[in-house]
Amino acid sequence: MPKNSTRSKSRAHGKKRTKSYKAMIAQLEALIADESITEEERANARDKLDKIRKRQEETQAERDGYREQAREYMRSEDAGRRYTEFVRDVAGLARFSFGNVLMIMAQAEQRGVKVTELYTKAEWLRRGRKIRKGAKAYVVCEPMTRSRKGTGPAAPGAVVKYGTSQTGSERFLSGFRYSARWFDIADTEPHDFKGPRSTDEDDAQAGLPQAFTDVLLMKIRDAGWTVEFGPTGTEPVTADHDSMTVTIAERLQTAVDDETLIQALAALLAEITGAAWDRAEARAKAGEDDKTEKPAEKNTEPDEFDMSGLWG
Repeated sequence: MPKNSTRSKSRAHGKKRTKSYKAMIAQLEALIADESITEEERANARDKLDKIRKRQEETQAERDGYREQAREYMRSEDAGRRYTEFVRDVAGLARFSFGNVLMIMAQAEQRGVKVTELYTKAEWLRRGRKIRKGAKAYVVCEPMTRSRKGTGPAAPGAVVKYGTSQTGSERFLSGFRYSARWFDIADTEPHDFKGPRSTDEDDAQAGLPQAFTDVLLMKIRDAGWTVEFGPTGTEPVTADHDSMTVTIAERLQTAVDDETLIQALAALLAEITGAAWDRAEARAKAGEDDKTEKPAEKNTEPDEFDMSGLWG
């Protein structure tokens, strides 16, 4: 196989490798510290570094603004209704957490566009479309995980298990990061893709529930709540926050996408997510205060982080 065949294949499929701000800053800082370069080259490097840092700050501020707008949506009384309407209208959104859906909604409203289908670059290629030049990706929050170091048992509540890697090692949550890799169909154009094509049934094959009621129940269970059927009085759904138990009226046990049940579950999911955001932000603030008092220890487990209904 020719040496550059992999790179050529990647370019043919529309992939483009880009450096992160962190990598670019590190590269320029190393260049500035290089004693073999001229003063003119060092000045140019400093100028580039200042521009990149300014761009990094602007990007961070923009993305923080999306998240804050999502928080405003969360505080509104009709957060559940707005969420259900948006997810039903946009293909590919059911996979996202409640918080990320509201974050995408904030970006769509800021751009003044109506999102209809949202997929990654690779997913669009498999659907016979490529990303238009200059298109801007939608940003979501994604979890970052790492393997636990050491063989001893973790302290109770010190970490949050997030799954198991392909090698069998346990993965634990270490934080969240912004990820900009989702595009609407309006950001794409036809493309003659030679690889295997995707279909509208991909979500079903990936195990995503097709009934919207089941999508909501899945997200509530993922947040650590128990769902059961039983007497609820006149309400379709009741919630016990102490035991983290949702009780659905027995009459709705066989209902499929009952509108009353959907709105009740969506409102509960909004409440769960809002409470989780408050706890996570309080923990993050407490962590920042601790760092100002004493240096962080190296090679320790991640701080406790409440995942209930957060970004995921």
